[in-house]
Amino acid sequence: MEDTLTYAGAHPDEVRTTLTEFLDMDAALAEKVALETFTTEPNRGALETLADLAVQDGLLEEKPDLDALLD
Repeated sequence: MEDTLTYAGAHPDEVRTTLTEFLDMDAALAEKVALETFTTEPNRGALETLADLAVQDGLLEEKPDLDALLD
Protein backbone atom coordinates (compact mmCIF):
# COMPACT_ATOMS: atom_id res chain seq x y z
CA MET A 1 0.00 0.00 0.00
CA GLU A 2 2.80 2.40 0.88
CA ASP A 3 4.47 1.79 -2.49
CA THR A 4 1.20 2.48 -4.31
CA LEU A 5 0.56 5.70 -2.40
CA THR A 6 4.14 6.87 -2.96
CA TYR A 7 3.91 6.11 -6.68
CA ALA A 8 0.55 7.86 -7.03
CA GLY A 9 1.90 10.92 -5.23
CA ALA A 10 4.86 11.10 -7.57
CA HIS A 11 2.81 10.50 -10.75
CA PRO A 12 -0.35 12.63 -10.63
CA ASP A 13 -0.70 12.63 -14.44
CA GLU A 14 -0.94 8.83 -14.42
CA VAL A 15 -3.55 8.98 -11.65
CA ARG A 16 -5.60 11.39 -13.73
CA THR A 17 -5.29 9.13 -16.77
CA THR A 18 -6.59 6.27 -14.65
CA LEU A 19 -9.62 8.39 -13.75
CA THR A 20 -10.46 8.79 -17.42
CA GLU A 21 -9.90 5.12 -18.24
CA PHE A 22 -11.54 3.35 -15.30
CA LEU A 23 -14.23 5.86 -14.34
CA ASP A 24 -14.97 7.03 -17.87
CA MET A 25 -14.34 10.57 -16.63
CA ASP A 26 -13.88 13.40 -19.07
CA ALA A 27 -10.19 14.38 -19.30
CA ALA A 28 -10.97 18.05 -18.67
CA LEU A 29 -12.78 17.13 -15.46
CA ALA A 30 -9.97 14.78 -14.39
CA GLU A 31 -7.57 17.73 -14.61
CA LYS A 32 -9.70 19.64 -12.09
CA VAL A 33 -10.03 16.82 -9.56
CA ALA A 34 -8.18 17.50 -6.31
CA LEU A 35 -5.91 14.53 -5.68
CA GLU A 36 -5.93 13.75 -1.98
CA THR A 37 -2.91 12.59 -0.02
CA PHE A 38 -3.46 9.39 1.93
CA THR A 39 -1.41 7.59 4.54
CA THR A 40 -1.25 4.02 5.74
CA GLU A 41 -1.30 5.16 9.37
CA PRO A 42 -4.73 4.92 11.02
CA ASN A 43 -6.22 8.14 12.36
CA ARG A 44 -6.83 7.17 15.99
CA GLY A 45 -8.90 10.25 16.74
CA ALA A 46 -11.25 9.58 13.85
CA LEU A 47 -11.58 5.93 14.85
CA GLU A 48 -12.40 6.95 18.44
CA THR A 49 -15.12 9.25 17.13
CA LEU A 50 -16.55 6.57 14.85
CA ALA A 51 -16.56 4.03 17.66
CA ASP A 52 -18.34 6.46 19.98
CA LEU A 53 -20.95 7.25 17.33
CA ALA A 54 -21.49 3.57 16.54
CA VAL A 55 -22.30 2.91 20.19
CA GLN A 56 -24.43 6.07 20.45
CA ASP A 57 -26.44 5.08 17.36
CA GLY A 58 -26.89 1.49 18.51
CA LEU A 59 -24.76 -0.06 15.78
CA LEU A 60 -22.47 -1.56 18.43
CA GLU A 61 -23.35 -2.59 21.96
CA GLU A 62 -19.99 -1.51 23.33
CA LYS A 63 -17.00 0.43 22.11
CA PRO A 64 -14.39 -1.78 20.45
CA ASP A 65 -10.92 -2.18 21.91
CA LEU A 66 -9.01 0.05 19.52
CA ASP A 67 -5.69 -0.91 21.08
CA ALA A 68 -6.29 -4.53 20.09
CA LEU A 69 -7.52 -3.57 16.63
CA LEU A 70 -4.62 -1.27 15.83
CA ASP A 71 -1.75 -3.45 17.10
